[in-house]
Amino acid sequence: MIAIDKNGGVCFEKIPDRSLVIAIDVGTTFSGVSYSLLEPRKKPRIQPVTRFAGQREGQGNSKVPSVVCYDQYGNFIAAGSEADPETNPLLSDMNGVRRAEWFKLRLRLPHLAADKRAELQKLWLPPRPTEDEAHDEIEDEVLLEIEGVGAPIREPEPARRETHFIPVTDDFKTPVQVFADFLRYLFKSAKEYIIEAESNLDPTFSWTSVERNTHFVLTHPNGWEEEQQSQMHEAAVAAGLVNMSATGERITFLTEGEANLHFCLEKNPNLQQERSGLLVVDCGGGTIDLSAYSWTEEGFREIASPGCLLQGSIFVTSRARDYFKGRFKDSEFGSDDDVEAMAKAFDKPDGVKCMFSNPSIPYYVKFGGLRDTDRTFGILGGKFRLEGAQVAKFFEPAVNDIIDSIIVQRDSAKWNKFSIKIILLVGGFGSSGYLYTRLNDHFRPEGITVHRLDTAQLNKAVADGAVSCYLRRMAANRKEEEKH
Repeated sequence: MIAIDKNGGVCFEKIPDRSLVIAIDVGTTFSGVSYSLLEPRKKPRIQPVTRFAGQREGQGNSKVPSVVCYDQYGNFIAAGSEADPETNPLLSDMNGVRRAEWFKLRLRLPHLAADKRAELQKLWLPPRPTEDEAHDEIEDEVLLEIEGVGAPIREPEPARRETHFIPVTDDFKTPVQVFADFLRYLFKSAKEYIIEAESNLDPTFSWTSVERNTHFVLTHPNGWEEEQQSQMHEAAVAAGLVNMSATGERITFLTEGEANLHFCLEKNPNLQQERSGLLVVDCGGGTIDLSAYSWTEEGFREIASPGCLLQGSIFVTSRARDYFKGRFKDSEFGSDDDVEAMAKAFDKPDGVKCMFSNPSIPYYVKFGGLRDTDRTFGILGGKFRLEGAQVAKFFEPAVNDIIDSIIVQRDSAKWNKFSIKIILLVGGFGSSGYLYTRLNDHFRPEGITVHRLDTAQLNKAVADGAVSCYLRRMAANRKEEEKH
């Protein structure tokens, strides 16, 4: 028997054994894991994993960087939070460290349009050797005069140069190998977290009680097909999630669009009353996934073919990087390392990309220390001014493509006799104030409302939603079985 509460939650009255479902969302730039422990006569809880190996003590987070590092011989040395040289100084001391970023998109590479393939290859190319790496670890002290205070204070100047890593290429590690190593890292961290969290709630809990009864939900962009699922399947086996004989029973693939829909349903059950149409726009680091749905008595159903764009937030940063390279090529700060430091500063959570909302005001990129000055090029104390109108140019190709794709979804739904009235903006890039304003201004006159979740929810939307979808499907299947 299955009980379903008014908010759509499920309670399994008659399940023979304790079981576990783990959803893994490997994103282009960040990843997350959520889980639910299923026990007889208990309502399952959807829990995010908030501690991963390598995170600073006391700074747990439900998202972790999608990064893998290898030594020069191809041996795995770090992943996720462990791959940050600020928290793992051993990386800075090693020679020939290879770093894999944005590896998720390599699984899709053969299908990419020529312009996007070229843009990604540019991101993956090893940088040219720099002439001067003398400032790798700048620890000089500089005097600061504080306005209104006569006595100077001493402050260590922050390092400007980035620790130099060599990008991972396909001839060094295949995309499947990198994917497997990252899945292994995520699973190991999740397992340790689940054991500790559940043991604190129930001292009788042990991993052996669920090990053979653990199901995995792996999410992927809307545009991925059987070929990419096959590669993910191979990586999951190599990572030790399941053995080859059990993969069909214990691994489920789910589009990020559907996972996001179920997350939104968990947070706002009133969406189930939406009889016209709603569009989930998942704006991630690499891809933009669009999925249109309408509610029926049997549940939500698609009312248009899902869409997938390769126009995520990494391409906003890529355009900014190209601009910095051109603007400062003849300055003292035109090296590849300096430009990369500018791009990373632009990309930070408190950087220009995330804070940008108004093209009419200036923004400032803080990439270096107080000694880093080149007045000819407008660099003072390690920062420079960036006009809002210029920042908008980095965003506009993505914004325009997203608007065009929403129009395609709207028209396709209309052809099927549905009218989209709600746009649910999710994903990390979906938190952009500028993107939200542009979409709202464009579609509000048509009677379409744009909603977005708060940032804390966005971090775990796909993984949480994937667990929710699994539970709902499991409940529906058991309910159908009971009819017979």
